Amino acid sequence: MTKESEFLFPTYNNENQLTYEKKITRAVWESEFIHHHIHNLTDKWQIEWEEKSNSICKTE
Repeated sequence: MTKESEFLFPTYNNENQLTYEKKITRAVWESEFIHHHIHNLTDKWQIEWEEKSNSICKTE
């Protein structure tokens, strides 16, 4: 068995673009990947919620 080693995993740069330049361990990649996608989903849900709230308020 090999110990946790470094690989090139897809990561995101500051412009939210995929990059393969970062050499990290799988555990770090998984935590970054999950954080990135949860953050994006949260933003998406927030925008959708605000749009729905605004349309409900306008119709009443």
